[in-house]
Amino acid sequence: MSEFERTRRDSAGTESTSPWFPADFTPDEAAFASELRELFPLEEEILPPHFIQTVIEDDWHSMTPPGFEQKLTYNVFARLSLPRGPLFPKQPRAPWHNVRQRLNRTSRPVAASFVLVALAMIFSVIVATPSFAAGMQLLLAHTGVRQVDRYPEHVQSPTATRGDTSTTLAYDALTPTFPISYLGSKADKYAFAGVQLLPAESWSDGPIVEMQYAIPHDSPGSGILDIREFKVSPNYSAVLQAVQAGSAAWVSLDGRPAVYIDGIWTDPVIHRQPMMDTPIWQFGVRSELMVERNGVVFWIVGDQRDGANQAELVKLAGMLTETDMRSLRPLPITLHGLGESVKQIFQKPRGREVLVLMPRGSALTTPVGITFQSNNISY
Repeated sequence: MSEFERTRRDSAGTESTSPWFPADFTPDEAAFASELRELFPLEEEILPPHFIQTVIEDDWHSMTPPGFEQKLTYNVFARLSLPRGPLFPKQPRAPWHNVRQRLNRTSRPVAASFVLVALAMIFSVIVATPSFAAGMQLLLAHTGVRQVDRYPEHVQSPTATRGDTSTTLAYDALTPTFPISYLGSKADKYAFAGVQLLPAESWSDGPIVEMQYAIPHDSPGSGILDIREFKVSPNYSAVLQAVQAGSAAWVSLDGRPAVYIDGIWTDPVIHRQPMMDTPIWQFGVRSELMVERNGVVFWIVGDQRDGANQAELVKLAGMLTETDMRSLRPLPITLHGLGESVKQIFQKPRGREVLVLMPRGSALTTPVGITFQSNNISY
């Protein structure tokens, strides 16, 4: 047996019944092809270098061009006289394309009117955007703030004086419609100074409890920490405060939301014109924390000059606990250290507190409400 025939037999593993190579192959070409087959057996997927690239470059084995299937389908449907779609899918039109087409079919006056209305809408959105941002509200269940860019207009004056509200009532007469919470006889650097019961307002459900703590030594600020507790009247959805935009922020109190306010409305130091002497917002002095718990609203007010900043008010609010009537008596030694009586502790407050009453049934996010200046302003 010749070397050529042995190579053919060994490469296939069995005696072949059909020619391995074309009839015009010379013995040398057949021997070379056999050697290649032994080095790169295609049945074992061992391919020569650049085999795929070589096959793809052949016109008979090259990849179809983009859109070949669509063109072939289109030609077949055309020859068979069958309904066919467009050769390539249409690109989606811009949203304004249909509007532009309809405007082209309408008369010029109508098209001009439409353009004017669209421009007016865009202009109103641009102008109103700062108002929406300034009027952003931070809302708890029954209280919160409405941020405005300036002192509100048409603010109603305080209601008629209800008598001497600074007089501390007898403790036996202190009968609010909700459990009273306080900070204890001492809280950090503050000492319990007194409590008073204020007559019910039109927006409160029963009387308002106001208690004050004082720093029993000289301090850079007022030295007063004021806490008001009340429930909102069923006639109103909420009692808000109108504050300067950017002065209020959300804070967390033991995982519950609360609102912190930096500043208060004050009269300008330099008077301008009578019509322009509206209150301005003063940052950096007064601080306030709004909290709501079991339907009871707490407004805790301090003086930042005494260190009553956001972190301090949040800490103090976490110390509020329910108490009984006997615990609400100021310590004699505390009063002696202050050199004042309980009645004198409740000093006349400074600043202007603007309240916004939201009628029952109205959405809290709407710009409605009765705006008036509170006659019970704390520090």
